[in-house]
Amino acid sequence: TYTRFVTLNVKQYWKGIQSWSGWENFFWFQIREVFPLFLLGLYAGRRKIFYNIQDNKAFLSKVAFWGIILGIIGIAILTVRNIWDFIQLGKMGTYSVIEKSLFQLSWNLGVVLMAVGYVAALTLLVQKENWKKRLSFLAPVGRMGLTNYILHTIPIIILFRNFGFGLSDKIGCFYRFLLAIPFALLIYFLSRRWFKHFSIGPVEWLWRSLTYLKI
Repeated sequence: TYTRFVTLNVKQYWKGIQSWSGWENFFWFQIREVFPLFLLGLYAGRRKIFYNIQDNKAFLSKVAFWGIILGIIGIAILTVRNIWDFIQLGKMGTYSVIEKSLFQLSWNLGVVLMAVGYVAALTLLVQKENWKKRLSFLAPVGRMGLTNYILHTIPIIILFRNFGFGLSDKIGCFYRFLLAIPFALLIYFLSRRWFKHFSIGPVEWLWRSLTYLKI
């Protein structure tokens, strides 16, 4: 039953928290995937890339081009493999540990490079008045970025973590992409709706209130 399924996942998750391997995996994830993103942000801030865009146009153009191209390649490698596995009725078990690690590495690098490429491309596009108007529909989503980060994290935890449906090892990135589309649309429409009544996102408001110790 669903209740037994969730109970079993909670027990397994709690066992992981109590063991050193659970914490080891958690910290390894932070070092492997989160820490490099902090370094990228630190680099962009130190170089003042977004403070003086005109002087960094050439750099941003290269980042946009290579980020998107290499990002597509990295993502495509794992996506094509997932599609092929589906056609072959699931052959993931036939890959060696090294092959699985290389496939995952291509995905991890691909999504980071793709994201960096998007940021650079959008930064350059909004310098042009026509594109600024065309892309203005994205503004509500960005204005409550912290809120939307938490909003999209909730379904991810429920769907993919062990104390939810535990789908992380059961579906590939192709199906994750299909799942991401309705969530992205929902976040977009919720953001637009929110700013018709308020001037700041809910979590942003809470964060600011805690920062200044004032409501």
